[in-house]
Amino acid sequence: MDIWSDTKRLGKMGVTAHYLKYEADPQPPHAEKLSLCTQLIGFYHIPRSHSGASLAEALYHVLARVGILHNVRFQPCYICYTRLTALCTSLGSS
Repeated sequence: MDIWSDTKRLGKMGVTAHYLKYEADPQPPHAEKLSLCTQLIGFYHIPRSHSGASLAEALYHVLARVGILHNVRFQPCYICYTRLTALCTSLGSS
């Protein structure tokens, strides 16, 4: 996740996913391999300040939109993690 402001001071957030892709070679000797993949999965306008709550909400919506919210494991700082967990719980229950 990368956050910045453009020349008009509008907040932007880009979210990149890194994941492993399993590939089986159909040709003999049928080798298998894992490939590291990287993909831009979201580009989001942050309408409010770059507070933890607004960033957590934007990240939640990006992950939900691409359908991977349940697959993602977070390893941010503890404060960000607890805020994001609380937000996901409250948004998921509404």
